[in-house]
Amino acid sequence: RKSAERSLLKSEDKLRRIMENLQADYFFYSHDTAGVFQFVSPSITHILGYTPGEFLTRLDSLLTDDPANEAAHEHTMLSIEGIKQPPFLMALRHREGHTVWVEASDTPVFDDQGNVIAVEGIAHDVTERRRAAEERARLEEQLLQAQKMEAVGTLAGGIAHDFNNILSAVLGFTEIAINDLEADSPIVPHLVQVMQAGNRARELVKQILAFSRHGE
Repeated sequence: RKSAERSLLKSEDKLRRIMENLQADYFFYSHDTAGVFQFVSPSITHILGYTPGEFLTRLDSLLTDDPANEAAHEHTMLSIEGIKQPPFLMALRHREGHTVWVEASDTPVFDDQGNVIAVEGIAHDVTERRRAAEERARLEEQLLQAQKMEAVGTLAGGIAHDFNNILSAVLGFTEIAINDLEADSPIVPHLVQVMQAGNRARELVKQILAFSRHGE
């Protein structure tokens, strides 16, 4: 019994040193097989703004409605069953209201008979890392969109040149037809409409060409 007590004290001393040296963006936790948290390291205050006691009593209310927390619950249940889980994400609500993302790693704790008696884990604040990844994804999407617009501009420019050649022929032959007709011919007004429409189309072509040249 004394040997067991010495081992326990040594283990507790080791755990205390680990807690004291734990980086500010990590926190250690443990919960029983009912999922009730029994311990969380003091660094939780730096990460979420709550004292360890507040965190333990208010954990359920600190979980956001993000779907990631549903997956996290499934990981926890499997850990309680004794199945080692890969790191998983949780979305927690900071005292000031914003969301804090943590990546947690669970480890089942077994007794001498191989039964799970608790789950211990360590969580890492990955909010900034996640925000940086989202920003990178946003910039990549903007770059992709810009590349698409550049490709569209190049394509439009080529089409506009070909269309401009067709318009030149339409307008040129229409003008010849008008000149060949008598001024009072009933066909002339119709050809004048063709000329006006062709000129409007030519203005549109100029705008497309300006776009293809990265104009304003």
